[in-house]
Amino acid sequence: MADIDLTPTVEYYRGKLREHGPGPRGMDWKDEDSQNLRFDVISRYIDFSRCPSVIDVGCGSGEFLNYCHRHNQTLDYLGIDVCPEMIDAFHARFPDESARLETVEQCASTGQSFDYAIASGTFNAKLDVDEHRWREYFHASIDAMFRLCRVAAIVNMMTSFVDYRYDRLYYPTPDEVCSLTVGRLSRNFTLDHSYPLYEMTLVIFR
Repeated sequence: MADIDLTPTVEYYRGKLREHGPGPRGMDWKDEDSQNLRFDVISRYIDFSRCPSVIDVGCGSGEFLNYCHRHNQTLDYLGIDVCPEMIDAFHARFPDESARLETVEQCASTGQSFDYAIASGTFNAKLDVDEHRWREYFHASIDAMFRLCRVAAIVNMMTSFVDYRYDRLYYPTPDEVCSLTVGRLSRNFTLDHSYPLYEMTLVIFR
């Protein structure tokens, strides 16, 4: 895994949660409608008919799990996050569900496996990290997610095709994402750039 100090990331999301509470804005999303749309896209690639096991990388306060509950989708869920306050907020909302303080690399190193490994915007906020170093971290994290999954890894991220850029965010190109996937992981993938947000969703199939 690329040597990245995630302390600023933890502080960033701690501040968002403190300011906005355990909802979309507390997870650094614009609003509930855009969050639901990206969850719609992620969910279209998950077969919920057999209660799949799902690990949610960067689970925050459990917004994806909340979405699944509202849509009557059953799943065997585990959330992981690097921010302790997010894990506390998750357990306050979902005391009967599982979430723990852990990086995706730590989880992958244990030999666990899940049907699906998902991440929704988890790797967007690079903050002041050099773009090259964040790219290495981003790629290594996707590698770890793919090691964790039995069916597919699903990653939502920004796209480079935007009208305006924020210095704190990371904007991978579709070519970068496709080259990473084919070169290191699998030729069986989908890159969904079809929905009306400045982002894309990568689905890497086993």
